[in-house]
Amino acid sequence: MACLGNIAETAMLSIVLGTSEEQVHAALWPSVRQELVEPQAGAYRFVHDRFQEAAYALIPEGERPAAHLRIGRLRAARTAPEAIEENVFEIVSQLNRGAALITAAVEREKVAELNLLAGRRAKVATAFTMALAYFSAGEAMLAEDRWERHYALSFALASHRAECEFLTGEQAAAKTRLAELAGRAATLPDLAAVTRLQMEPNDRDIEVGLGYLRRVGIVWSAHPTPEEVGQEYERMWRQIGERPIEALLDLPRMTDPVACGTMDVLTVLVSPAWYIEEDLRRLIIGRMANLSLEYGNSDASCLAYIVLGTVLGPDFGNYEAGYRFAQLGLDLVERHGPDRFKARVYLGFAGWTRHVRTGRPLFRRAFDAAQQAGDFNYASFSGHHLVTHLLACGDPLAEVQREAEAGLGFARQARVDLAVDRITGQLQLIRTLRGLTPKFGCFDDAGFNEERFERHLEADPRLVHAAYWYWIRKLQARVFADDPAAIAAAAKADRLLWTSKALFERAEFHFYAALAQAALGDAASTAERALHLEALAAHHRQLQQWADICPEDFADRAALVGAEIARIEGRELDAMRFYDRAIGSARANGFVHNEAVANELAARFYAARGFEKIA
Repeated sequence: MACLGNIAETAMLSIVLGTSEEQVHAALWPSVRQELVEPQAGAYRFVHDRFQEAAYALIPEGERPAAHLRIGRLRAARTAPEAIEENVFEIVSQLNRGAALITAAVEREKVAELNLLAGRRAKVATAFTMALAYFSAGEAMLAEDRWERHYALSFALASHRAECEFLTGEQAAAKTRLAELAGRAATLPDLAAVTRLQMEPNDRDIEVGLGYLRRVGIVWSAHPTPEEVGQEYERMWRQIGERPIEALLDLPRMTDPVACGTMDVLTVLVSPAWYIEEDLRRLIIGRMANLSLEYGNSDASCLAYIVLGTVLGPDFGNYEAGYRFAQLGLDLVERHGPDRFKARVYLGFAGWTRHVRTGRPLFRRAFDAAQQAGDFNYASFSGHHLVTHLLACGDPLAEVQREAEAGLGFARQARVDLAVDRITGQLQLIRTLRGLTPKFGCFDDAGFNEERFERHLEADPRLVHAAYWYWIRKLQARVFADDPAAIAAAAKADRLLWTSKALFERAEFHFYAALAQAALGDAASTAERALHLEALAAHHRQLQQWADICPEDFADRAALVGAEIARIEGRELDAMRFYDRAIGSARANGFVHNEAVANELAARFYAARGFEKIA
């Protein structure tokens, strides 16, 4: 009984002992009377783990493997084929303990297959350490000539093992294994699977991905021309033709294995392309859309449509089509439900909702989906984007701080340093706005130093995303503190604007950079004022473009910047109208923080003109 674990089914004990269930009851009755074991429904259970350990210790160590092997063989033989998967953990745990005694090649191969099945089930349950043990045990069961005799089984065990090594922190072992696998991959779909794994764990070497693409006839430079990008999107629109974007939801499923593998590689390649070349990112996204149109929707197509919105909106100015494609991506993941992309799709669409507040449940769902998939990177980034969302909505700062601290703690525990750096800037903004830093508008406190953190961001080119978000938060803090240094923070953020297409981060940049420019307009010389107005107009045009598409989210910001422009230009009546419009829109749509800013600037406007009572 001790070999079966803490609990043993009576039927299994009967099989192992080769006796009837009545004889099992009789044999265990003395142990029941001594309260060592207790009967349960169809089973017996050791009263305490120590009793099970003591009973197991009574079996001579040299005899234990044979006992486990016998139990495992009996379990496997007596389990119906359709029930093997459900009971695979119990079967494999016994067979693996007696693996050294298995000599027949056919049986060893069968045990390897059972370990593959057990590993997959453990991996789905996010028990990655357990899964890794099963995949390793499965590989150990195969002979040295396994690649010639059992290629598919060997490849599956090795690739799953490498993925679990990444997930459990064994980076060096995983990279070595994948390098070997890349040389052994016998088919393009298998090579695609290896390429995806080689690139996923924060690997910025895009040549790995471009090398695979050359194997399938896609010959790209790391720095494509704008003409190549334009041709890709022209081809996309030609393939769509007269069909509405929403009709693409009903495209057939992609079945071509090479096309599916290529989609997976492009999905991974698009992330490092953010750091390398904007046109490469655009080209990758366009090709993902074209492959979906040509071969049908794959699991990765939902993500392709989501990121397509980040090109069609900011890069081509077609925000309406961008929103419709993003909605298509969400609808596709809800219909077909590929779990590995859910977090990214939810996170991507949350920034496209018609009113920012409606996106909040999607941030929560993104976090949950990422955790369930074992994707701690996106779980951490979901926390960062949730804090961005809460700040944009003007939620109570004490509540936002709690979310930021929780997100920061999760990211630190998951060792996602990029997310840690992103959330750190947010948290310091919240702290200074709450008056928790020694100087209002400055992030410095006992646990944080602006200068040191900025040097940290500048020292590593991979932190450009974190630097972009940090300078936007510093810009906000300086604006609230009426600090002229806000202009310098805006300039820093502006140089990094290319790193992110996140809609609300860009909106915050344009809004607060405009307010910083406006604050300097009055004291500037005529020539300087013209430059400030030129910069203000550019920010206003972008905010107004978004306001035309979604007035609920952006009309208050656009109106307030418009008021500041009118004030500087001496159009006082227009300024009054725009201030009133900004205040009304912010109040109507629940942006209490924007309403406060608009009231403050309007009050200064009226006070400067002698209207003390109105001010």
